[in-house]
Amino acid sequence: MKKRQLGRTELMVTEIGFGALEIGRPWGLPIEGDFVIPAEREVEALLDRVLALGINLIDTAPAYMLSEERLGRLLKHRRKEFYLASKCGEHFNGYESRYDFSTEGTVEFIDRSLQRLQTDYLDLVEIHCGPDEVGTIRRGETLEGMRRAQRAGKVRWVGASCDVPGAEAALEMNAYDVLQLPYSILERSIERPNAGGDSVLSRARKLGVGVIVREPLARGKLTDKVRQAAAGSDPAVAQVQGLLARLEARSVKTPLSALAIQFALRRPEVATVLVGTRNARHLEEAVDAAGHELDPVALRELEADSL
Repeated sequence: MKKRQLGRTELMVTEIGFGALEIGRPWGLPIEGDFVIPAEREVEALLDRVLALGINLIDTAPAYMLSEERLGRLLKHRRKEFYLASKCGEHFNGYESRYDFSTEGTVEFIDRSLQRLQTDYLDLVEIHCGPDEVGTIRRGETLEGMRRAQRAGKVRWVGASCDVPGAEAALEMNAYDVLQLPYSILERSIERPNAGGDSVLSRARKLGVGVIVREPLARGKLTDKVRQAAAGSDPAVAQVQGLLARLEARSVKTPLSALAIQFALRRPEVATVLVGTRNARHLEEAVDAAGHELDPVALRELEADSL
C-alpha cells in the first residue's frame, strides 16, 4: 500500500488507516447486526488482518468504550508495527457523552489512555471536539494539556478531530500538527472555499498540517448496506440510492464503497482515510480500492451532482 506524509509530522502513513471504534462501541446503520460489539477472538483476528494488510495507522479514543483496552491487550507486543492515535476530552458511558477540555483533565485523559493501551507513548493525540469546538480550540486549555504530555515524551504530535468550524479555528492558530475531518461524497465542506477563497484543505496544505479523513463511507451510507435501508429513514439514504441508480445507468461497475475511498484519496492534501469496521473484508476492499484510480465516468457523475 502507498504511504503519504502526514503533514509536517515525521509519520509516513498508509493511505488506509484503521478506525477502531467498532471493536469497542456499537455503531453503524440501524440494520440488524450492526450494533453488536464483536467478541474478543473476532477482534484479535481482525487486528491481525489489519497489520497483515500493511495498515500502519490505528485510530482510537476513550469514548470508543472497550476499544483502547482491547488494543492494549491484543497489540502491546506489536507496538512498533504501527502508529497509534487516540483522543482526549470526551467520556462516553454507553448512553451519553460528557466532556472535559481542561488542561489537567487532558493530562489525565492521556495518562489513562496510555494505561489502557499498555504503551509509553502515543504517536498522535487529538482533541475529541464536542459541541463548542471553536471555543474549545480557541481557549487553548486542551492544547496546553497535550503540550505538557508532549514535553513529557508521552505524545509525539498533536491534533484535533473536529468539523470545519473547529478546523478553521485550529488553522488560524497554526498550533496543531494534524486535523481529523469528515470528508466523503456526501460531506464535502472541507474542500469548499470560504469567503477568502481558501478551503480547509488548501489552508492545511499551505501550513503543513496533516489531514486524516474520517467517515469516508458516511457511517455506512456509502456502502451496499444502503440498499437495505428504508429511503424515508434518512434523506441521505435516498440521495445515495438515487446516485447508485445513475451510476448503474452509466455502467459504472466499481462498488460504491470503493468509489467513496477513491473519491477521498483523489485529494493530495489527504494523507490517510480511516476505515472503521469490525469486518476484515471491508478493510481488504478499501486497501484494494486505494490501489486504483477513480473511474472517470463516476468522477464526472459525482462532480456534476450536488449531494
